[in-house]
Amino acid sequence: MGIIIRQSLKASLANLIGAVLGAFNILWLFPQFLTKAEIGIIALLEGLAISSMTLGSLGVFNMTDRFFPRFKTDDRQHHGYLFFLCTYLGVGFGLTIAILLIFKDLWLSFYLQKAPEIAYFFYYLLPFVFVMMYQALFEAYARVHLRIALPNLIREVGIKLLIALSVLLYAAHLIGFEQLVAWRVASYGVAMGLMFFYLRRLKVWHFEPNFEFLNGQLLREMMWFGLFIVVSGIGNLLIIKLDVLMIPAFLGKEALGVYTLAFFIGTVIEIPRRAIAQISIPLISQAWADNDLPKIQSIYTQSALNQLIIGLFLFLGIWSNIDELFAFIPNGKQYTEGKYVIFFIGLTRLVDMATGVNNEILLQSKYYLFNLYTVILLGLTSLLTNWLLIPAMGITGAALATLIAFFLYNLARFWFLWYRFNLQPFGGKNLIISLLALVCYGLVLVLPLSGYLLVNVIIKSLAITLSFGGLIYYFKFSPELNAVIHNLLLRLGLRKVRN
Repeated sequence: MGIIIRQSLKASLANLIGAVLGAFNILWLFPQFLTKAEIGIIALLEGLAISSMTLGSLGVFNMTDRFFPRFKTDDRQHHGYLFFLCTYLGVGFGLTIAILLIFKDLWLSFYLQKAPEIAYFFYYLLPFVFVMMYQALFEAYARVHLRIALPNLIREVGIKLLIALSVLLYAAHLIGFEQLVAWRVASYGVAMGLMFFYLRRLKVWHFEPNFEFLNGQLLREMMWFGLFIVVSGIGNLLIIKLDVLMIPAFLGKEALGVYTLAFFIGTVIEIPRRAIAQISIPLISQAWADNDLPKIQSIYTQSALNQLIIGLFLFLGIWSNIDELFAFIPNGKQYTEGKYVIFFIGLTRLVDMATGVNNEILLQSKYYLFNLYTVILLGLTSLLTNWLLIPAMGITGAALATLIAFFLYNLARFWFLWYRFNLQPFGGKNLIISLLALVCYGLVLVLPLSGYLLVNVIIKSLAITLSFGGLIYYFKFSPELNAVIHNLLLRLGLRKVRN
């Protein structure tokens, strides 16, 4: 678990900087210089690109993690694995473009009434999908070599800096809205190029094919796994991205602009979960290859505990200051409709974090097909709940539908891992920590506040940090987090070195 903590901390730092930049972009820059409709158009285009990438990748990103131990060699050429992955993804990209072009008029018809502008930007979608695909593949290939910090920095910081620059240029009337969209596509292209040079610098860019190693049996196994990922990817999109795709069709692009801002705030708490999951994947894959269930149990338990603590801390911080947050956002009154979107999306991410790396464990096991059944079932549940709740409750209904789908999804994965492998991540600590969070939130509610927004934020944030954070540290619920806090206190000169 030590390497997970070290790599996760480095990646989390990049993610934290990226979150700050993302917050600046979405919570200040966008509402200051872009209209709700413009934000909605960009969010819809990016959502369509991500959806197309997920399906068109043919499962290559998960395949990279799962099969790397089979290809791994000491000379780092890995039996031509990188050549196969790039070629395989190229086939997927070609199929994606063909499908987008053939069914262009059909799927654009869903947006003709509420968001007709998306048709004008259709051809930006094609290069957008390409650069997203290969940037994600190069990042996955770096991940199997246990390198996630710099890739995270490129994705979370580099891209967001370029996006911020484009909005500032737009605000200064140096570029138009169409160039702003083109800049968004180019930003991912720059990230793809940087990842290419990073792999070369790591000396893992070996692009020579090895057709002898890739025999028929291994290739069939990989193809079946890829097919599974594609089918489950459809379900995942119904769970994760359906709200973004359905809101503009039902409510219009302005509603999606509000939802995009609120959704971002709600997802901030999952930043540490991404880093822990990234670095856990190759270790879990190797543990399954070695049939090392105790190691998997250790990763499962500690990930659930640490993610619960961090998730609760961030959720408390956000929800306690929610009204002040809207007051700081430029034109914030236009976005207050998204308040309970933040609440439900925050709870969604908290549920996902509290159940640990269950998805990563299941996907790397021989029972990964179970994930397919749950994804399809819950994807259909997401479709139904979004279809019913968006017209009835607006964007809050979309957020509630996401919470319902994620809760059922995690419950199914938890049950299967417990039933099949006797693996489960919870203990008494998890319950105690959750109760402590409720008590600390109650403390915040009765605090005397001033008439100044910034002072109120400082008071509430300090109360949460000192009460919840202090209790977690004092009772040593997590040795890993305690070690991190202890080192931080040492650097700040607030604690002496132990003899």
